[in-house]
Amino acid sequence: MKTLFFIFLCSPIYLLGQLGNGSAAPEKGIFALPSVIEYKLNGGQIGTRTLKITNKLSETKQFKLYLGDWERDSLGKHRYYAPGTKPFSCSDWIKLEKDFVEVKPGETVPVVVTIVVPNDAESMKQMKWGMLFVEMINEMQMPKIDTTQKSIINQLFRLGIHIYHTPLTGMKKEVKLEKFEEVAITPDSSVYRVVSSNEGDIQVRCKSTLEITNLSTGAKMKLVPQEFPIFPKQKRVSTFVLPVGIPKGRYSFLVLVDAGEDLPLEAAQKEFEIK
Repeated sequence: MKTLFFIFLCSPIYLLGQLGNGSAAPEKGIFALPSVIEYKLNGGQIGTRTLKITNKLSETKQFKLYLGDWERDSLGKHRYYAPGTKPFSCSDWIKLEKDFVEVKPGETVPVVVTIVVPNDAESMKQMKWGMLFVEMINEMQMPKIDTTQKSIINQLFRLGIHIYHTPLTGMKKEVKLEKFEEVAITPDSSVYRVVSSNEGDIQVRCKSTLEITNLSTGAKMKLVPQEFPIFPKQKRVSTFVLPVGIPKGRYSFLVLVDAGEDLPLEAAQKEFEIK
């Protein structure tokens, strides 16, 4: 039997900024904190933040640090690109104190992350963002052999640190509900899609809700809200699936997109028949 080669990429872990056992406060693992680095500066200014890489394992680990561009697609999946290749990128503005670190057991190594903001109008039009990757290189040298599957598995562990820069002034915040439609009906379920777009200059966190009302009985039902962030000039799709067993009939559907207290609610209302 032929031996198969796989690369498993555990990347990135955003919320905790760690490689560990997945619990809220694991005793062992690799930690890179903070998981989000934010700068709020005007053109021509310089800002610094410190990333701390902690090793709570029993052996020394080595890491390489590098930058990249990224975005979320309309379904919220992350897409990655070479640094400095996207118009929203701030990767070229970032300077790392070091691009290689060795961290001994129980040790925390700081890395200074500096941003140098260009002093031009284009750079100040909207927020910019990028990703700082912290990649463990030890595991790449010694593949694990899975004798059952006849495969060699190279484990590559990588953390992704979000980097955001938001200009201090002149940033518009605006979200629009672009579309609300029925996209699929099967004997078992009905699916409805909401498309929201960020027309502003900064990232916005939204919550999309759907309430349906039976036009014959007046009975109401609220579906589980969908919460999501949207980058400037990008779109996000929320999908709602009606529970099985809803009585047949005509219903009024009210969808709301809430982008925070400082913006008005976006709303759409339509009637649909559930057969």
